[in-house]
Order: sequence, then structure tokens, then C-alpha cells
Amino acid sequence: MQVDFYEAYRGQLSHDYEFLGKVADKVKIMAYELHPRKNAFPGPGPQAPSWWIERILEYSTKKIPNSKLYMAIPTYGYDWPLNCDIPSKAVFYSRAQYIKTNWNPRIEEPTDVVQIFKNARKSGDWIYLRPYL
Repeated sequence: MQVDFYEAYRGQLSHDYEFLGKVADKVKIMAYELHPRKNAFPGPGPQAPSWWIERILEYSTKKIPNSKLYMAIPTYGYDWPLNCDIPSKAVFYSRAQYIKTNWNPRIEEPTDVVQIFKNARKSGDWIYLRPYL
């Protein structure tokens, strides 16, 4: 048996990792889209920050044998529009490198979700923030 599930990691409040580790031949954790680009969550947010991946690994390796555990992580990002009514566009590695080389943008990797939103503008666009852990 193979099991794939979205990793809305909430520790023991999410999936029964221990049970899945016993009955599944493989458990694939989809560790991306922490901040999904959906209408309910407008504006930019982290996709798979290292602290989130580390917490998923710490928890899952205690419950599922390593030989059964697989993790999908993103190799893309998003070009977030300034207007939350416009959909964001996926940006893959080659495009990100082009932007980095030709446009010289300021590159940031926030490590704290709270800090991301402290730096964000204060507006009604941020009322739909998803709780992050």
C-alpha cells in the first residue's frame, strides 16, 4: 500500500503517522505549500521554509521507519503580485535565476512567519492569514 497526503503538519493533530508507518509500504509527505496560493489566503507567504521541513522530519522519523518515508519538497516559488486580486504565477528555477541575474532583486528568506507579517503592510488583505503551527 502507498499513501500520499498533503502535509498540513500539526503534529499528532494531523495524520496518524504511527499507524500509517505500520500499514503502508511507503509514506510520501507532500511538504510544500505551507502558505497556499488560494483565495482564502491572499498575499505572499512561505512555501517550504527550512524550519517547517525540519519539524516535519523530526516528527515523522519518530513515527515512521526511514525506509518507508519519502518527502516531496518544492523546486519552485511564486511571483506574488502586489494586488491580491491577481493570481500569483509559479516561478521555476531557471526563471528565478534569470530574475536574479538580470533584475538584481532583494532576496530574503524569512525564518519566522510572525516576522514576515510584522514586515507586511497593514491592510485588510492580511485578515485571512492561516495559523502556521
